Amino acid sequence: MAENRKAVECPYCGYRMPLRIVDRKAACSGIQAKCKNKKCSREFLVTVREGRQIDR
Repeated sequence: MAENRKAVECPYCGYRMPLRIVDRKAACSGIQAKCKNKKCSREFLVTVREGRQIDR
C-alpha cells in the first residue's frame, strides 16, 4: 500500500503537504488546507476524485 500513496500539493507553490491520498478510489471535496511552506502559507480547497488531487 505504501507505493500507492500520493501527497497533496499546494496549487500555488507546489509544496508537497504532509497529507496523503492512500486509496485509488478515494473521493472528497471541500477539505480546507493551509500550505505548510513558510513562504506561501495560503489556504486552498482540496478535491480528490479517483485517488487523484483535482486542481481548480
